[in-house]
Amino acid sequence: MENKATGFTDPNMEAHMGTIKSIFSFLIPYLFNFVALILTLADIFSTNSSWDVIYTVVMAAYPMGHSMILILGNPKLKQVVVIVRRKMFISFYIIGLIILLTEIIIGMFGNGFIAVIYCIDWVKSRKLFSCDMILTCLAMSRILLQGIFIVHLFIHIFAPGTFYLNQVQISLSFLWFFANTVGLWFIACLGIFYCVKITICNQPFFLRMKQTISVMVPKLLLWSLLVSFVTSIPLIWSDYSLYLCISTGDLFSNSTVENKTWDVSNFYFNLLYGAASFIPLIIFLTTSILLISSLWRHIRNMQCNRTSFWDPSTEAHVSAIKALISCLILYIFYFVAMTVLALPTCLTDSTWTPKITYMVLAAYPSGHSLILILINPKLKQALVRILQIIKCHLKGEIF
Repeated sequence: MENKATGFTDPNMEAHMGTIKSIFSFLIPYLFNFVALILTLADIFSTNSSWDVIYTVVMAAYPMGHSMILILGNPKLKQVVVIVRRKMFISFYIIGLIILLTEIIIGMFGNGFIAVIYCIDWVKSRKLFSCDMILTCLAMSRILLQGIFIVHLFIHIFAPGTFYLNQVQISLSFLWFFANTVGLWFIACLGIFYCVKITICNQPFFLRMKQTISVMVPKLLLWSLLVSFVTSIPLIWSDYSLYLCISTGDLFSNSTVENKTWDVSNFYFNLLYGAASFIPLIIFLTTSILLISSLWRHIRNMQCNRTSFWDPSTEAHVSAIKALISCLILYIFYFVAMTVLALPTCLTDSTWTPKITYMVLAAYPSGHSLILILINPKLKQALVRILQIIKCHLKGEIF
């Protein structure tokens, strides 16, 4: 065979190799299974049942592992698996798209509902409370964020070629960065407001802050907008024509191919976003910790005084902590998903990872808006009133 021009790989050799692989893939797991069985039988009269667990694992792995090897070694079975996997991906893509659209619709409705309710109150009473002002700004920033999701989804489905245009990349990156950063700063402002208003502390500086926080909130919101805008400006000069990872898997190749999977600017985007979000995230975490410690002190004082745990102060603490901690948990998932999405596809799964991360990204602004509505008495009451009106209207149409 070595002297033939055809080399080592001919149909006869492939048949031999396939048969040998099948035999050895059966023999080796069976030997493990047989040894585990012997050790289990030898351990029957012992009080130690650890071998039972090992034998159970080996017994379950033996047929499953051999069947997987047979499938991978048989071209016909392997082709069937590829077809099934492709159909599963199409089904998963459709289901994921439905979930993503549902999340976006819920988020747009929830954040739009918050903004409209507080704007109506502002028009009626000619004033807007500080907490309501922060929540309105936060809802508007998330409406912008989900609007970017919709544009990104529209381009990805109907015009995927335009996504790699430099101007489109710059516009989407700038708006996404601004919406993310300003939303995080608004959350930090909400944490500061809750901490100053609710936390029980007798320090002179803290007492002075309690008196002036309502005046400071509009200034804090304006500073948040300004800082977010300034930190987003460097993205305008980003070059989206340099690519690190191409379809061949060469991570640092400079050649450009049709399948552009990751660009250098994503690396700078994550660095800049991490630096810009560090300060508001630290403020947010600090205020959450202060609120939790204040609630703990308040509960201990109630225990010492032998009074009921649930009073207006406790309720205010719990509502504020719910709002902040729920946002923190959702934001952690959001940040991890955004980091995974920014990685080159040669380091991640390009088939399943983007779809899952998009669903996680859309869940952050949608989920937190629903939580804010449910824990805020004014928003919850307005939602119940609207649902009752819709219910009465539907009953009138039916009867």
